[in-house]
Amino acid sequence: MKIDERSPSSSRDVAKRTMRPGRAYVICSPKNGFCEVRLESWLEQSVAHALELDPRVSSYRAQPFTLNLTTSEILIKKPKQKPKSAVYYTPDLVADVDGMQTMIEAKPERYVEEHSALFAQVKAVAVSRGMRFVVVTEENLRGNFPRNAQILNQYLAQARKSLPQWSDALRQQGDANLSGIAREVLQGLEPVNYYVMAGILSGQIYVDLFECALEDKNLVIQPAWGSLEAFEVLNYV
Repeated sequence: MKIDERSPSSSRDVAKRTMRPGRAYVICSPKNGFCEVRLESWLEQSVAHALELDPRVSSYRAQPFTLNLTTSEILIKKPKQKPKSAVYYTPDLVADVDGMQTMIEAKPERYVEEHSALFAQVKAVAVSRGMRFVVVTEENLRGNFPRNAQILNQYLAQARKSLPQWSDALRQQGDANLSGIAREVLQGLEPVNYYVMAGILSGQIYVDLFECALEDKNLVIQPAWGSLEAFEVLNYV
């Protein structure tokens, strides 16, 4: 659920569900106007962090509507009584990707096969409505990416006013000089991690977000030459 004026009142507040076996996951979303996004699992949270960083994504929502797969109708609010013939599906997230609405199902890999028939039906309805549908598993967000994305989004949410200043300091050093162990390359810029994060977010510094840990004191960086492709980790086709 996304808590802002654009969310329909019928959206589920997953943080208040009483039958939940575990806690709800809540993040601050700079991409959606610094509103609160509430999610139901660690995997959904990781997907949301990926959407925050992806330059192809302009906005996203959590569970904004339900599809009636029988009629292909989008339901902003479910009827009090479900028709006997209706088959309902609620996407975990819906993102605007390069101008196209994309429904996203965040599902652990071990459960994908057993839901393959449902997913095929959802995809067919999505296509008929000019939308996309993709399934994202933990395999798409492997290694260090979930933790790295979480750290980067904390900087976006909490240090947004300082990021341009740190980025400007890196620019004065010259992109070609941003290569090597970060604490050695960025001597004189303290704390080093502030400038590393600003550089990654601005496309000045490249780090393999799957293989490298941003919290590593011996983090190796290289120039990104203005590219943000490191954040384009999800396949929406």
